[in-house]
Amino acid sequence: MKKQFAKLASLAALAGIAVSLTACGNSANSDEAGKKDGDYATVNGKAISYDEFRYYFLNTKQSLEVQNPEYKLEDLLGEVEKNFKQDYAIQEWAKSLNVSLTPDERESIAQNNQMMIAMMGGEEGFQQALDTIYCTPDLYNKMSELQATQQKALTEWFTKNYTEKVVDAITTSEDYVHTQHILIQFKDTAEGADHSEELARAQEVYEKAKNGDNFEDLIKEYNEDPGQNADMAGYTFTTGVMVPEFEQAAFALEENAISEPVETSYGYHIIKRLPIDPEYVRENALRLCPPEIQEESNAALQVEIDSFAEKVEFTKGAMFDKLTVDSFADTIPTPTPAPSSESASSSSVSDAGDSSSADSSSASETESSSSSESSSSSESSSAE
Repeated sequence: MKKQFAKLASLAALAGIAVSLTACGNSANSDEAGKKDGDYATVNGKAISYDEFRYYFLNTKQSLEVQNPEYKLEDLLGEVEKNFKQDYAIQEWAKSLNVSLTPDERESIAQNNQMMIAMMGGEEGFQQALDTIYCTPDLYNKMSELQATQQKALTEWFTKNYTEKVVDAITTSEDYVHTQHILIQFKDTAEGADHSEELARAQEVYEKAKNGDNFEDLIKEYNEDPGQNADMAGYTFTTGVMVPEFEQAAFALEENAISEPVETSYGYHIIKRLPIDPEYVRENALRLCPPEIQEESNAALQVEIDSFAEKVEFTKGAMFDKLTVDSFADTIPTPTPAPSSESASSSSVSDAGDSSSADSSSASETESSSSSESSSSSESSSAE
């Protein structure tokens, strides 16, 4: 389910991640040939704007060029139609759950969009980033709200149908562990560097923990893992998620036991194993969902969305049959690298090549947009 969630709900970091657009832009009606709403298509009675159709067409083309360089015009047009149907099916599915955004949620989205503009260096940089995905500010703004609605709908759907399965699977399995930890980060990660200072500090923290000092107070005072600081509850995880040294030490502990300093490539960790809390799992079920339940829920969601897709009416406009593989080519701007945002470096004990990152970076079967592959970290913490 996490994979499906990431694909449907990402709000799109334009600095390097393609936007998954499921919103409908309403550019101003124009009398110019080919620029009027509905000239290319109408979906469920809504005349598709020029900007929106152009977005779908060019992104679908870009995707096909990667997947099948020998594609033909009929392949492209078929994929464009399929992607419109799929996206509008997702919209109708979300509506069927009676989910809507609160005023506070809409305000949060507006603030996030303004933050995105700032990250891009201002309006000009933001437009340059939009140009790379053939998008417009109006489309992006509408997409943000619609995708937030879909995210909310998906969360409610998953919570209703699969939360208790996740709780049961994790709390009855020996393949999961729950920990808090304190990281004393290496100042110098070069091979052969002297880490005696960090080890001495870690040993000091361990002695305090062993002698009964409150572990959470020690976290607040000494820990250098921002992920642990962000969520004092710590980490619930299974095998293959954390770096091996951390994982092995965590699973070797008895509940409520504390490890001596454990060395990883990031530093020294003092780990405390805690009982798995069913309520914590319940509150984080979507993020913690085991692979087998992900597959089950993805399949069930796909069936639901397919049932809506069958009812989507896609009507070709007068300009549709005049399309060629080179349509809109003269509107593609010369690529201009968008300003990259500075991201704070942080320590991590996760294995970047393992299931944790894979779960958050790709979707399963349901495609939420024509060609845009969105990725979103399922964790804000640096230790998952």
